Amino acid sequence: MYDEGLKEGVFVLHADKDTPIIGKVWPGYTAYPDFFSDAAKKWWTKLASTYHQTVPFDGMWTVSVCCYNFKCKHCSEVIKHLKLY
Repeated sequence: MYDEGLKEGVFVLHADKDTPIIGKVWPGYTAYPDFFSDAAKKWWTKLASTYHQTVPFDGMWTVSVCCYNFKCKHCSEVIKHLKLY
């Protein structure tokens, strides 16, 4: 999933515009999809649709509705990029 997202350019990037910001959440490390990007929305929709074909579901609850990062060094960059505050 990460490799595909990296290839499609769907993650929030560092200021160098080349390296995804990696954070630590439960249960491990993550890259943050940039849901303001049409590419990220398309990528996420495809993932959810593929999963739905395997496990039919009526709804989906994504727990993290804001930036979480237990390795807080980069969280401020994500918030700044997404213009949350």
